[in-house]
Amino acid sequence: MAQIESSILPPKQPLTNRKKFIRMVVAAAIAIVLIGGVYIVERVVDFDWPAKVNTAGMMAAIQYLPNGAQVVLIKPDGTVVPSPGYRDGETDREPVWRPDGNRLIFVSDREPGQVNLYRWNTGSNHIERRSETSGTYTNMIYSDPDPANGQPLVASSGKIVRFDAASGTTAPVLPPTAKAVNSDEGNVSSMEAMYGDLGTSFREAVDFGDGMFVAVLRGDRGDTLILQNMHPNAAGQFSPPNAIVSGDKIDLDYNRTTRIVVYTVEGFRFADPNNVPPQYIKNGKVVTPFRHLLAMLSPNSPGQPIIIAASQNNENAFAEPVFSPDGSTVVVSLGSYVSNGDLQRTGLVAFPAREGGGATPTGVHKGAVSNVSFSSDGKTVAYVERDPKGNGTIHLMNADGSNDRTLTQSGNFGSPRFSPQ
Repeated sequence: MAQIESSILPPKQPLTNRKKFIRMVVAAAIAIVLIGGVYIVERVVDFDWPAKVNTAGMMAAIQYLPNGAQVVLIKPDGTVVPSPGYRDGETDREPVWRPDGNRLIFVSDREPGQVNLYRWNTGSNHIERRSETSGTYTNMIYSDPDPANGQPLVASSGKIVRFDAASGTTAPVLPPTAKAVNSDEGNVSSMEAMYGDLGTSFREAVDFGDGMFVAVLRGDRGDTLILQNMHPNAAGQFSPPNAIVSGDKIDLDYNRTTRIVVYTVEGFRFADPNNVPPQYIKNGKVVTPFRHLLAMLSPNSPGQPIIIAASQNNENAFAEPVFSPDGSTVVVSLGSYVSNGDLQRTGLVAFPAREGGGATPTGVHKGAVSNVSFSSDGKTVAYVERDPKGNGTIHLMNADGSNDRTLTQSGNFGSPRFSPQ
């Protein structure tokens, strides 16, 4: 019986053949892993660890060098940490923290002949280009109240795009696409058809929520602040913009907590010179109600400016408004207006962020200061002031102007930004 059973069973494989079989199985498993890895790399474009980095209290800034400019980190004790990968002659600019402080985005020409958006993971000290295409990227603003998921708006080649740092892609926002713009003027661009004489390019924009955008248009007459409704009608077309105000120069800031925009106007003009309210026309000439303006826009009544302060003379003009983190206070640069948006700065002034808040100003600091940035708790303010040699020095002070001290002891710096921003 034992002989019959043994004749039915297949003969045992030699040891050498079994080893070959095991090696084939292992090789096949490795191939599957490699193919899967390639698949993931091709489709998951953003390996960026560690995901969370504690940068609270740190500051990003630009250090101006003899042949370029480099983005740096500045620790609370004033220690300057240069960004990696920088080469002499390159120009970094406009550092912006992601709202949670986990990443720093900046603009640079680190690739010869190109300008791109770069991301610095300070946890791994790794910098990489994140924009798919080169462009003239400026004025990045995070509008989304969610600090982790927000995608900022950035001006690129005169248009406003939404930037996704994870995928590196940009999606057009303003102006609307040509097919969605109704025009009776024949073959014109969507910018011409939509905005006419208001402006020829966008400088910056804020997502106001509910399909509304606040933006600054730049044109031959200066700047114009507009409110754009991005809800198309039944025919898929957009309404014309609501032109709020025009001027030689308009600066704005946005508070993600209150969702309010604050803006300054230097050299005020009516947005539509052909539709000036009759009360401002005297003897056939336009007489503006003020020369310079500090005002806000609220999503509760987006088309109605809330005037904080106004000035009738060039000795008191406003620029660079900055909200405190809780949105209760606006700090602005004050100075004498020269021309064409040029301000001879004399100090910083704080106003309550409410209608008529200009009646109770608080002097914060005297001097030609700029680039104001609040710490996330609202207790500390950073600013830049020129030393006798013309170098930009970063200072810190309490929000009320007390305890002023120098943070950077040497070097030439600008654009300080606290983290989280």
